[in-house]
Amino acid sequence: SELQYLRARDVMTTRVVICGPDDTMRGAQELMRINHFRHLPVVDGGHVQGMLSLRDTLALRLQESEDEMKVLRDVVVAARH
Repeated sequence: SELQYLRARDVMTTRVVICGPDDTMRGAQELMRINHFRHLPVVDGGHVQGMLSLRDTLALRLQESEDEMKVLRDVVVAARH
């Protein structure tokens, strides 16, 4: 199989894009979208603190949307009474 001959250096990117721990999830998601990455290292003080995935940002955005829908539903219900 061809995979046995491949090394990480053969497929890795050399232009690393990072975010910081205080960056917003929306900003991190935008960085991934613009650069066509699915993962983004979180760096603080020159040290990798973690790895953020596109799935992480999408899950948070979905939760935010669900929370907003619940608030709007509650407002509509309250307005009817």
